[in-house]
Amino acid sequence: MLSELRFARAYGVTVLDHGAGVIVLAVFLPLSQWLGGFGAKVDNKFLLSVHLVLEIGALLSGLGLAGGLFGRAAPTENLSAVEACLLRGEGADSSSMCASYIRSDRYAGFQAAWGGLFREAHSDSDSYARIVSIEKAGDCCGFGPVLGCQEDSRQMPDYILLDGVPKQVRVQRQSCGEEAFWYPQSGKDTLECAQSASDSRRLLPPTTVAASADDDGSGDSDASLTDVGGCKYEMPASNCKSDAAPAASTKGCAVQLEKEMNYEMRAFGGVIMGFTLLQVVSITSTWFLCWKRKAHDVVPDLSASSFQSSALPLTSSTAAVRDPYLRRQDPGFRPTMGSDEAHQKFTLRQGILLLRQAQHQQEQEEEEQEEAALSEAERGRN
Repeated sequence: MLSELRFARAYGVTVLDHGAGVIVLAVFLPLSQWLGGFGAKVDNKFLLSVHLVLEIGALLSGLGLAGGLFGRAAPTENLSAVEACLLRGEGADSSSMCASYIRSDRYAGFQAAWGGLFREAHSDSDSYARIVSIEKAGDCCGFGPVLGCQEDSRQMPDYILLDGVPKQVRVQRQSCGEEAFWYPQSGKDTLECAQSASDSRRLLPPTTVAASADDDGSGDSDASLTDVGGCKYEMPASNCKSDAAPAASTKGCAVQLEKEMNYEMRAFGGVIMGFTLLQVVSITSTWFLCWKRKAHDVVPDLSASSFQSSALPLTSSTAAVRDPYLRRQDPGFRPTMGSDEAHQKFTLRQGILLLRQAQHQQEQEEEEQEEAALSEAERGRN
């Protein structure tokens, strides 16, 4: 999205901020994951808490970025309805719907995006293939309504990117050719569109934009060619342009361009949304790890050394901690942190030790009984 400026031309330069935000998240998230992994390994609740806060922030940021892209991809007009405004001659229609659509800022943004693609198509095969595929997919030719140019001297919206667009688009929103309802001649070499005007129609005075040469071939490089009325199509790229009168069903590609770019924008938003929802798994696991007790708090130490230490006689200083009766009898006793846990551990260890001692004593008694029985049997035989 950052590498293709057509999105900044169509939707505004704030799209670049969304792309930069995705890059920041991509750099920031590995640090958060490392903190979470290390905190879980050493059971450090502070690191886990920091990781939890960072993951929540990343989740909210990702949702905001994805929501912004989805919002920009939402059409402001019913595209199926306004597509009729791009038919031959409909650009001159003064109906409220068509006039509102063609004079809107959103239309101007996609006009800049088309102009940028058209200019890049002179030297970039991918841009040429893209603009030709749009014309074929939409069964259209050029951007605006065919034979429907209406002069609009307003400046382009200030939030769109105008770098790399033809001069005729940068100067004002809409410039027209010398012939009524024609667009300025555009392109050069194979993309050139400089069509001759009919002798039966009156040529209009050459406009400043149409008479000035542009570095990408946009505009008439020779103002003395008064028989060139301009182009019936607005910056066409494929062989759809014809010197013959366009058919009544011929239309511009403004709607088709918006449909395809809206689809791409929603795809970008969907990818960001998908990766962002993975943060929910990280947040949930971190939440449980923060509340999980350490292993030695719930699993007793059953090693031999622990039993030996538990079997040692209690001193007067430790007896009060382990025996709740002594704690009640000693008015000077001050409980310390973890005294209840220590008493529980001691009680469990003592119980296990007594159980093992009882088992050992029972085994000794059984052995003594067997030896006594063997002795009596030998005396009986003698």
